[in-house]
Amino acid sequence: MSIKRILSHVYDRGRAVRLWSPLISKTRSAYIRVRDALDSYADKITPRGRFWQAVFIPGVPLAVMGLVYGACAWIGVESSADCPPSTLLHLAIPALQERPSECRELPLVADLPSVALGFTSTLAVTIYLILIKRLAGLQRGLVASGLVKSVKFREGRLAERLALLHERIRPARWVKGVLLAFSFLGSCYLYWAAYKGGRAFSDLSAISREHPSEEVLRASWWANYEEHFGLALTWIGVGMFGIYFAAKQAYIYQKLVMFSINSRKHWEFQYVPRDRDDDFGWKPVGEVNAIVYLGFLNFAVSLFAVAYLLQGAPGGSGNAVIGAMALLGILANLGIVLALLWVMVRNHRKIIVRKRAEVKRRLLEREGRTAASRGLTTSVRGGSRGKSVVRRRAVARRRLPRRSGGPTAAHGRSAGETEAAYLSVQGMLLSEAPRWYPLRGRLRPLLSVAPGLFAFYKAGGELVKLIQ
Repeated sequence: MSIKRILSHVYDRGRAVRLWSPLISKTRSAYIRVRDALDSYADKITPRGRFWQAVFIPGVPLAVMGLVYGACAWIGVESSADCPPSTLLHLAIPALQERPSECRELPLVADLPSVALGFTSTLAVTIYLILIKRLAGLQRGLVASGLVKSVKFREGRLAERLALLHERIRPARWVKGVLLAFSFLGSCYLYWAAYKGGRAFSDLSAISREHPSEEVLRASWWANYEEHFGLALTWIGVGMFGIYFAAKQAYIYQKLVMFSINSRKHWEFQYVPRDRDDDFGWKPVGEVNAIVYLGFLNFAVSLFAVAYLLQGAPGGSGNAVIGAMALLGILANLGIVLALLWVMVRNHRKIIVRKRAEVKRRLLEREGRTAASRGLTTSVRGGSRGKSVVRRRAVARRRLPRRSGGPTAAHGRSAGETEAAYLSVQGMLLSEAPRWYPLRGRLRPLLSVAPGLFAFYKAGGELVKLIQ
């Protein structure tokens, strides 16, 4: 190879390196920005106040379903005069079954299973974001309520376990990638089951006056990929995000359950009286419980919709999927509900028992001091009877200033009265304090278990079908 050709090759290679280096640098910078945005998006888009969080939770699902409705309206498959929203309402309330129906197609508003699944899927996203927000503020809330001293979060074994939890509570990026791929495949499977063997077509054909064939109803379905490919992708995309965020929520639940078990001996809770907080300092935990209860209810509704879609899945695979989904949901949701209740009830009971024993001990000590003081006064008076009148008057004059206006006597009397009033109020508050569930709304724990019972019922029914 000649020198000229070698120099030309080196020049071309150097020019290519100069061209590629800025592109590689910009790509790397863009990747870092996207990665940081994905790591912090939950904190940026989630509102802080409780009122706005209550608006955010249902507002986003309603907005998403509104966009889907707008896209269907633009195409003309959002509704039909012969197919009102109550067409398939008997799926949820059998008493409202409509017979006969004039419906010969399946628009969006009449597709109750798809609408329910779409709403619960987007609701799973907002529930996850609010859960992350409240977990992030839980430590600060516990300190502000007085339930836990701030030093416990900075030193000791509890601080070490909390630091380890913060590192592991969010899944790694490769885990997120796997979950996203699994969610996409799961949503595609649900769409395939709904399109090929969904019961909505057979039920609608059965209740319609003209009994159109399932093929005719399937062709008129608003999410039919052959006629409306974009809406089919929307159906799959909404379901994918619902599965993805539900899986991430289950992952966080598993980490929290393990943390509550492993750190149960390292917590040191303080007594917060009712006159300071109606929830005895447990309100931050109650706010996390509330979002967990809502997630459990959302899971139960989505399980109902998925079970309906998969009952007619080709190949008989629907029953196995329903059973597996129900069991995993029970383990994740019911596990975190019971773990949070166990931590709160167990430690609240220990606090009340400890504080009652402390107040009782201080009352006994005060009674002992009072009895000793009365005995000393009686002995002094008895010993002065044999003295002269002049001596007794002199003693009385020396004691009179201290009894009437002396600072020592006044301060002692004031401190004793303050202590007696404090112990009396604390005793009254402790007598009214519940020994088990500290939060207001005693029926809430029982209602939170209801979705689990429903999920267990569905899982058992589908497993029985598989065995038979």
